[in-house]
Order: sequence, then C-alpha cells, then structure tokens
Amino acid sequence: MRYREYNRVDEVETRLYIEHPRKPGVYLPVHRRPMRLPDIDYASTDCVCFVTFNLHPACTNALTGEIAEAGWRLLWQAVQHVGCHVYAACMMPDHVHLLVRPSGKGETISDIVRLLKTWISNEIRKQFGVYLKWQPSFYDHVLRAHEKVADEFEAIVQYIYDNPTKLGLGEDYPFRYRE
Repeated sequence: MRYREYNRVDEVETRLYIEHPRKPGVYLPVHRRPMRLPDIDYASTDCVCFVTFNLHPACTNALTGEIAEAGWRLLWQAVQHVGCHVYAACMMPDHVHLLVRPSGKGETISDIVRLLKTWISNEIRKQFGVYLKWQPSFYDHVLRAHEKVADEFEAIVQYIYDNPTKLGLGEDYPFRYRE
C-alpha cells in the first residue's frame, strides 16, 4: 500500500507521522490499525483475556520493594472496585500479567487495564512521590470458548505464576496469584 506524501507536518491527515526515510522534509502518515477482534465482545463475561501491560522503557522507576508491595495491594483494590474476575496475576518489576474476565457491568478489557494503570500510578504518586509511566497500550490474547476448557487456560495460568521463577526472582515471589 502506498501512502500519500506530505511536504508540511500540518498537512498530514493523521495524528501520527514519520519523516520519509529517503526524502528529507517529506512526511508519511502512520495509520494505526484496530487491534481488537471484530467478533469479540470485550465487555462480556464470556471474554477471558490474558493481558500484559508494561512500564514505559523511559520510566526510571520499577515495581520493587515497598512500591511493589503498595502496587500489589492497589492492583487488588482496583480489581475489587471494578468487579472483574482475576484467575491469575503477577506483578513483575517492569510489567503486569493478568488472566481476567469482565464483571458483565459494561466495562471492557481496555477499560479494566486503563483503570488498573491509572489507579496504581496515581496512588503510588500520592504515597511515595514516585511517577510510574506505563506504555500507552497493552498486549492481550482472548481465549476462545474451546480454549477455556482446554489446556490453554491452565498453560496461561501456569505461565503467569511461573514468570518470576523463570526470571530468577525466586520460588517465594510474593506478587503473584492463581486460583
């Protein structure tokens, strides 16, 4: 697909643009494609999603020590507030894994992740004066109906729970959960 070239930034039709790799002073629009599957209701209680959201690479703080303890507590406060169901969770120093299902009250998986990120970072800032910057998006994998009852569900739960051990954080890592 060939994109229209623009000679001025203010002419570009999209919010995102890049400079042409071989033509100085020429700009190309960046079109973000929707990441969500069209046939999935991300607010349904039938939607079980494996979600990962990361701290931004430019963030100089990590979820360690007392910040991790507070972050873990805040994660569960936010989960209780929104009413979603968490099958497994793990808070690593630079990312969070969840296997989550919406409550059915209308919030989508995106709403849940946004609330969790906002809740944790706002409260950490209030309590410690530390700014956590999250990457703007998140990774997700929707489990299809046949995967929920198959080995895929258990494999994801085990992956989330074993993540700290694989990365050398020990068998007794406190910031992980599984039903």
